[in-house]
Amino acid sequence: MKNIFKDNLWTFIFIGVFGVLVTLAIYGATAQKHDKTEVTQFPTTTKKEFKEDEQPTVGDKDAKHTITVYYDYLCPHCAEWEKNEFPKIEKELIKTKKARVQFVNYAFMSQASYSAAMAAEFMHKNHPESFLEFHNILFENSNTLSNDYIVKLAKQVQPKLDKTALENALKQNKLADDVLSDKAHGAKLGIDSTPSVLVDGTKTASATIEEIKTLIK
Repeated sequence: MKNIFKDNLWTFIFIGVFGVLVTLAIYGATAQKHDKTEVTQFPTTTKKEFKEDEQPTVGDKDAKHTITVYYDYLCPHCAEWEKNEFPKIEKELIKTKKARVQFVNYAFMSQASYSAAMAAEFMHKNHPESFLEFHNILFENSNTLSNDYIVKLAKQVQPKLDKTALENALKQNKLADDVLSDKAHGAKLGIDSTPSVLVDGTKTASATIEEIKTLIK
């Protein structure tokens, strides 16, 4: 009787373990299929060449000086710079037409970094007048940038935005080349951290408006 009980116990254990393994295998296959259909893996290289005139720019196009900012939307130091330094630059240098500011992606922190960068590219291409507002709101919400929330923010900023087109652009990485060409160009210039701020091609050390003003004569 004791041996029969042991045999039955091992049989039940085997059936239970086998059932769990089968369930996990089915779940894994389903999840893998879901990933392939819903999200395309972000590429690592691009053949697209960087074009300066394609970059989002704020300020008078004929301004004597150009301030170029390399950033990642998930970078906390970038968010701090946008909050503390950019308003001063906008007031003292952009509105006075002394300089214009050019924004260049340097996404590297996570998939969400690339998604936010692609969304910003999408906004710039389709609704350039709404780029800066969207740029700012992405930084304000940098801790919650899932694809769905990015689309929600974009629609909030620009109600006329094509929601489906943006969703597809993010899922299929349609603007990956734009983001990667920005980063590759930055790397060629020696950019290796964010935020990095250049004034007429000269990299600043502190990225503060005080230092920037010393380079603008």
